[in-house]
Order: sequence, then structure tokens, then C-alpha cells
Amino acid sequence: MLKLITLLVMALGWSGQGLAAPLVYVPNEGNATISVIDPVAMQTIDTMPYHGKTRQRINGFVFDRNGTAIYVVDTIGNVLGAIRLGMGVADRRVTATEELEGISVSPDARHIAICTGHENAVVIIDAVTLNEAWRIPLAAMPDHCQYSPDGKWLLAGHQDSRIVEVLDIAARKPATQIRLAENSRGFGFTPDGKIVFIANQKGSQLEMVETGRWKVVRAISATARNGRTATDLPLYPHRE
Repeated sequence: MLKLITLLVMALGWSGQGLAAPLVYVPNEGNATISVIDPVAMQTIDTMPYHGKTRQRINGFVFDRNGTAIYVVDTIGNVLGAIRLGMGVADRRVTATEELEGISVSPDARHIAICTGHENAVVIIDAVTLNEAWRIPLAAMPDHCQYSPDGKWLLAGHQDSRIVEVLDIAARKPATQIRLAENSRGFGFTPDGKIVFIANQKGSQLEMVETGRWKVVRAISATARNGRTATDLPLYPHRE
């Protein structure tokens, strides 16, 4: 059971100071804090931020490129905050828009993409100033997004639609759509960016998409023994 719990929380957030001392970061949606877990000792060693809640409810977070801070989305307070690791303080905030949902940091760490359901758009935030840089209107309400490894594309999934929109970052507009069997719940790119796996919760499967054509080429069953399926899909490199 403890091993199963470890695998579940690893899917929510992972940061390591090299391979020797990895830590797991788990958002606690109810009390708007983040638990820091030692996966070897199997215990919580810290809770952030130290001085009260980030705001009201954490709906998503990502690490910056250097692993020194966590960008946090508060879906009720409509706030993007930055928590510095080691200090544990939400020291910067910006009210971006309403109904903030998914979040993704560009590979060059210059921008942060946030899905906003209220305005059916993806808001691009400057990672240095935390001010809005621009936004891209979408066809429906997005609730999760993910940059491609080269930063040229941003995928936006809708909570009530079988469509995933492929956004051209340079052109700042939608380029095409991926049609799925059911609505998506998470994305995982291969390191070379040629393939993206899309979690299909209702269909209990992963849909494999070629990024050159943006077409589904294979569906893989993803039903666990207990009948449950994953709702998020980070990919980690395999190490021997």
C-alpha cells in the first residue's frame, strides 16, 4: 500500500537535488498548501507556504526550470503565485483572470501558460514579471495545457469536449485540432516531441498521437486492476 501511495504522489510533482535526494511535492487542494514528502522515508518533512495558505485552493502547480520555485494556480482566488523553495513563502502574486485551471511552463522558462475557463482562452504570463504577455482564444473551456518539448506548440484540452486544440506559439493562435475518442485529462510528450500520449479517462485508455500530423495512431488500454484510470500524465525518463 505504501508503495502504491508513493507512485500516486510522484505523479503530482517531483523535484530532485540530483538523483541522491529526490523529494515529492503534493498539492493539498482543500487547505491550499503543498506537502513535501521524502519518498524513501515515506513521511512528510515540510509543508508550504510557511506563513498561511497560498490563497484558497491549489488547482495546479509546476516547477521553474531551475527547480528553485513552484508556480501555483489558485482556481478560487484566481491567482498565480510563486513559492521559493527553501523559503516556503508565496512571495509574488498576479491576478490573471477568472477560473484558472491548468498550468505549464515553456521549455525556455520565459513564459507560463494558464488555462482560463471563464474566457475560453490560454493566458500567457511573463515568468519574470508575472504580468500577462498575451492570450490565445479557444473554441471551448480549457482545463489543462502542456508545452511541447521544443516550445513551438501548446496543447489545450477541454473538460467537456473530445477536442484538443494545438496552439502555434509563434503565430499566437490555434493551428489545428486533435479529435479523440473521449475528453482528455492529461498530456505526456516523449523527449524528442515526436509523440504525445493523451490520457483518456472516460475511455480508460491512452491515445498515442504523432505530432507531425496531429493524428491518433494508436489507443492503449490504461485500466488499472481496481478499475480506475489516471487523470494526469507526466512522463519521466527511464534510468537503468
